Amino acid sequence: MASLFTALSGLKAHQDWIDVIGNNLANANTSGFKTSHASFSSSFHSTLRHASGPGGGMGGRNPVQIGMGVSLSDIGRDFGQGSLTGTGRVFDLALQGRGFFALSNGAQTMYTRVGTFGLDGQNNLVDQRTGYRVLDGSGSAITLDTDSVFAPQATSNLELVGNLPKEVTGPLQEVLTGAQGFKQGTSAVVASTNAGPYSIPAGETWSFELSISGAAPRTVSVTSATGTVTAADVAAAVDALDGVGASVNGAGQVEITTDRVGEAASIRATAGPTNRDLAGILGLPTTLVRGTETSTTATTDLNDLPSVVVCAA
Repeated sequence: MASLFTALSGLKAHQDWIDVIGNNLANANTSGFKTSHASFSSSFHSTLRHASGPGGGMGGRNPVQIGMGVSLSDIGRDFGQGSLTGTGRVFDLALQGRGFFALSNGAQTMYTRVGTFGLDGQNNLVDQRTGYRVLDGSGSAITLDTDSVFAPQATSNLELVGNLPKEVTGPLQEVLTGAQGFKQGTSAVVASTNAGPYSIPAGETWSFELSISGAAPRTVSVTSATGTVTAADVAAAVDALDGVGASVNGAGQVEITTDRVGEAASIRATAGPTNRDLAGILGLPTTLVRGTETSTTATTDLNDLPSVVVCAA
C-alpha cells in the first residue's frame, strides 16, 4: 500500500505543476501578471534501521530508510520586468523596474503592478477594476485638474536638419557656413481688372484654366443660375483648388494668391472656351506672374521663407 501512495504523491505533485503552468498560460495577456513557478521536495522517510557509529572493532552503519513520495513545497513568483505595451489610453500606466502603485479603499492601503486607471466623478485617479483611489508618494489621493486651459506659448527653438557628406576627407569645422543665406519672399498675386457682378446667361457654365507653381492646369468654372455671378462666387471656385487662395478686394475684384512664396511660386491663367471664357469677362491677365525673393532680415517671419506653406497665425 505504501508504494501505491508514494506513486500517487508523484501524480498529485505533477497535477499541481500542470495547474501552475495552466494558470500562467491563462494570464498571458493579463496586465501586471507575474508568472509562477513550482518547487518540489521529497516527503518524509520511513526508517527501518537507525544509523550507528563505529565501535568494538566494527564500522558504523548507515540508516535504512524508504522515501514516502514527493510534495509541492512552494509556488514562487517571478518579479522580473515584463514587456511594456502601449494601449492608446492616457491613464494606462506601467512601472519600469521595481515598485508598486499604492491604492486605498479608505481603510486599507494595497499595492499593485496593474496601472489600468481612470477618473471618478471628483476627478480622482482610481483603479478601474476596484474603484480604489491611487495614492501619491505622500499617501494622498491623486486629483487631476481637467478644467484649466494651458496658456499658449510662442515658438522658442528652431531645428534645422541636413545630410552629412558621404565621404569625410578631414576634420570638419565646428561652425558650418553656407555660401548663400536665407531668403524671404512674397507670393505670386494676380487680380482681375473688372469688378463683379459678371453677366453670364442663366444655365451656362463659364470657365478658365489655372496653373499654380508649374503644376498641371486645373479648371475653374462657375454656373450662372440668375444671369449673373458675383466676384465671391468666382473667388470660392478658385479657393477650392490646392496651393492657392482667392478673395474679393476692396474694389470688388477677384484677387488670387499662391500659398507658397518666392520665385518658385507662380500663377498663369489660360483663357477658357470661346464665348464662355471666364478669364476674359473677369479681365484676368494670362501672363505668367511669379513671386519675389530677397535676403532675410531680423524681422523676417517664418511664413516668408520660400517653399514654406503659409500658415495662419
